[in-house]
Amino acid sequence: FGRNATGGAIQVITRKPSYETEGMVSASYGNFEDMVAKGYISVPLVADQIAVSLSGFYHKGDSYYKNIRPDNSLEGEESWQVRGKVRLNNAENNLEVVLSGAYGKRSETFAIYGTPVNGNTLSRVLDPNSIIPSRPYEVALNDDVRPQKNESLDLSARAELSLDAGTLTSITAYLKRDMTNVLEADMAFAPNGLGVNYMPNTFDRSFSQEVSFASDLSGPLNFTIGAYFVDGSGGWTPLSVDSPGADSDVTIYATQSIKSLAGFGEVYYDVTDRLTLIGGLRYSWEQRKLDGNAVFGAIQAANPGFLRVGKKSWDSFTPRASIKYELTPTSNVYFTYSQGFKSGVFNTNNPFTVLFGQDPDVVDPEKIKAYELGFKGRINDVLSLEMAGFYYDYTNLQTTIITEVGGAPLSVLRNAKSARVYGLEADATLRFSDMFDMRLAGAYVDAKYKDFQDTAINVPASVNGIPTLTGNITIPFDASGERMIRAPKFTGTVSANGHIPVGGGMLDLTASVY
Repeated sequence: FGRNATGGAIQVITRKPSYETEGMVSASYGNFEDMVAKGYISVPLVADQIAVSLSGFYHKGDSYYKNIRPDNSLEGEESWQVRGKVRLNNAENNLEVVLSGAYGKRSETFAIYGTPVNGNTLSRVLDPNSIIPSRPYEVALNDDVRPQKNESLDLSARAELSLDAGTLTSITAYLKRDMTNVLEADMAFAPNGLGVNYMPNTFDRSFSQEVSFASDLSGPLNFTIGAYFVDGSGGWTPLSVDSPGADSDVTIYATQSIKSLAGFGEVYYDVTDRLTLIGGLRYSWEQRKLDGNAVFGAIQAANPGFLRVGKKSWDSFTPRASIKYELTPTSNVYFTYSQGFKSGVFNTNNPFTVLFGQDPDVVDPEKIKAYELGFKGRINDVLSLEMAGFYYDYTNLQTTIITEVGGAPLSVLRNAKSARVYGLEADATLRFSDMFDMRLAGAYVDAKYKDFQDTAINVPASVNGIPTLTGNITIPFDASGERMIRAPKFTGTVSANGHIPVGGGMLDLTASVY
């Protein structure tokens, strides 16, 4: 289902309005003045035919960073969202439609961008009187730093028609996102106003339509078929780097439009009461167009005019095969082989991509071959367990690197020619009673780039091999054989949960370690 992806896709389906009146209210308070309030109410308008619901949350909390500059105010996080739904049921025609709309805002100062490593910052050169953080969770933000502000709108309609042979489903959705941001880039406060700021302002719009049919046949064979379409656009409005010096500022305006089509099908065959074979195939096609422009030497407040830069399309067939054996009515073992595809993309972070007359910087499609062997089951009334071993083989893995573009440090996409990941993971839930349960989970991952020669790293600037603590320089680097970024070798979590009936509700107590 959904759009093509190398790592699979996750469906998040929120609660439908109920034909019985129900509701929920919760609130929490923690250190750093962290407050969360949530609420939900659902009421029927016409018995068993029309119901509506309204839900929402509000979250506000202080930052756990300390701003050590004068006038050291530092905004924390504040976010809220409301969602309304209408459920329409036509029992005579076996048709159900759920309409949904959500709107929300979020504001947060990303203070983590203001912490230098070992006091190494360009600000020493820009202003000898710079205030440079030296302790964990200390920052010194420039005057121009502003909270990141996000605004989102989601609209969707889901229709399900129940037939004798199965269920026909249609999902229509529209998404709108806008973000403004001014981030600290030199990781120190320059009193003379010569700090470096990174300003990524983005927009995202998309319309999608999916139609699928899932059979419900009485024999050993069942299937799912479907098609998916998305039409969208996104980009910078603009992306700017504000650096001291006449020629060091960079402003990028870019709009990347997307059209994507997919057809998919999957067959499930019960060989015996315990053994099931699954086979599927997906075809994906995606086209991208890039319009934009870039300006050097000044922060451009107004769009300098768009130019058609590039147009390119990619397609791929990706199969999936799985075998599942039921050990007991509550447990099974399985093996799955699958392939994934993530479309190519124009590198809009590179200003030379959107300069007239320049060849666009294209990042090739990412592909993966994935193997997984696992176990899922409820062992007894107390223990439920999931375990899996996996191996992923990547081709043209899309990854982000920091490099200098036009004299300014920018994050750009690059392809790692090949990479591999293997590991083990386990997740156990222990339900000792209705009032107490525990969860234990852990994973071991070994992830390496097999071939990634076209990359770069930032190293401290130095003179005669001695670091000057005046910022970083970018140098070419061959990452082949190195550990992949954002792939910790060991992760684990333990949580204990208590559930205490209080009046007509429940008091939940949780302690967790990650």
